[in-house]
Amino acid sequence: MQKPIRNILLAIACYLAYIGISLSPAPPVSDLFDRRFTMTIQVKDWQGEYHPFVVGPKNRYWTPSGCIPARM
Repeated sequence: MQKPIRNILLAIACYLAYIGISLSPAPPVSDLFDRRFTMTIQVKDWQGEYHPFVVGPKNRYWTPSGCIPARM
């Protein structure tokens, strides 16, 4: 009876460790609180070449959140 419970707890601990390790290299999201924050990311095209992509208000195709309908 003790062995199945221990195995289940070990599986849960391994899963939580996997999630923690997977999320640790993620960038911080505290900068996203600022509505004027702009970030440039590298995007790979279909030929495998990287191109800069501006995310935020400095992008010339940026749409302010007030222009997006509430249903979306």
